[in-house]
Amino acid sequence: MLNEGFDISREAILEEGIIRGYIIKLKDSSVEHVVNILNILRKYRVNLVYIAASTGQLRDGYSLIIYGDFTLSEVEPCDLKKKLLEVENVVDVFEIEPIINNLLMDTYSSEIKWRTERALVFREKVLKAILKNALKKFGPAFLTFAYHVGYILGKSSYYEDVELVKSMGGRRKDLIKYALVLFQSTGGGKAEIVSIDYSKSTIVMKISSIFEYDIIKEVRGKEPYTYITRGTWAGWFSGLFDKEMVAEEIKCTIETDGKPVCYMVIKPK
Repeated sequence: MLNEGFDISREAILEEGIIRGYIIKLKDSSVEHVVNILNILRKYRVNLVYIAASTGQLRDGYSLIIYGDFTLSEVEPCDLKKKLLEVENVVDVFEIEPIINNLLMDTYSSEIKWRTERALVFREKVLKAILKNALKKFGPAFLTFAYHVGYILGKSSYYEDVELVKSMGGRRKDLIKYALVLFQSTGGGKAEIVSIDYSKSTIVMKISSIFEYDIIKEVRGKEPYTYITRGTWAGWFSGLFDKEMVAEEIKCTIETDGKPVCYMVIKPK
């Protein structure tokens, strides 16, 4: 069973009180210096609302983003910035103010990154709205296109995954494990290998909490319910086996937690 997920919004809302944020640039990721920063918050009674870290692959140092509740604090937000600048290893501190009342968002960072590459985030409601409207407008032809988009995504991802895993000294089993975790960490769902037959290049997969299931079921009302997801794994395993693969949905059911789980077989075309 999947947990409730991890918040990457860098957004915080304080119903009452005073909230401020800070981007703190450090020379390195020394735990000692991070602890010193948190101790300053504790000393001046600034309650921690949100904290995240970014290494930038440690090429450009280390960054912390911290949102604090100053409602009961013994220091003004501008003065806390000065205190933070006194911490050893801190290079610079940027203060973030609320954009509307007590709604605080990261207005400092111009982009979000996946390692060193720029990344874009589409919220589930937005993505579902795109799929729903495209399906209504273009009909079944759009589903073929969606599968193809997934295929290209999966195959291109495979070659990137190979480079990374090889650089880490990993083998084929490590490559597959990495792909499964990457699929989950980027919001695709939790993917598991039920069985794999290398001699026949055939894989059976189980994928839980698939984002496209609900909208396909609502608009189309019949199986298959997965297109981008099936295309993604067909493309990825096409790279692994160096031959064109197809993914066919076996069945989809609803688990006890109310989330969909689908089984698919991936095999040579």
